[in-house]
Amino acid sequence: MKGLTLIELMIVIGVIVIVAVTGGLYLFRLSHSQEVGSAAGTMAAVLRDAQQRAINQQSGLYWGVRFENLSSGRDRYFLFNTATADAKITAAISEFYLKSSLGFLAPTAGNSLTILFAKISGNWVSAACPSTTANAIVEVGSVVGGGSAAVKVYCNGRIE
Repeated sequence: MKGLTLIELMIVIGVIVIVAVTGGLYLFRLSHSQEVGSAAGTMAAVLRDAQQRAINQQSGLYWGVRFENLSSGRDRYFLFNTATADAKITAAISEFYLKSSLGFLAPTAGNSLTILFAKISGNWVSAACPSTTANAIVEVGSVVGGGSAAVKVYCNGRIE
């Protein structure tokens, strides 16, 4: 007997299709997971930048980051400065938008979160402080799957 029968050929093609679909789904989830991690890393870097500017008293101002979960459109966040500790934004320095496949899980839809850093100390300026357990959480997730990642800011200015 020479060659393959039709049934053997269909079995081989079926196995190849199953392996290809499984591999494709894995790569799809992996790419979205990496997008989420990258977005969280960028948010942490912007928070650290704001904190360093506050510690250095750049322009003699307070520095912070505002996260906005927009009901329509892409969620965004921006670096800002202000002359007073009440977090009234006087100037947005840099604005960042999440990719359309990502969105904020915290703050929730239609809400925002402002994180302001104190001059010299770099501590988080919040009514919840000086509690040792108080923290602000910014969480980003993929709207098509792939998990989520959170960035936490504590009263003492620690960012993780």
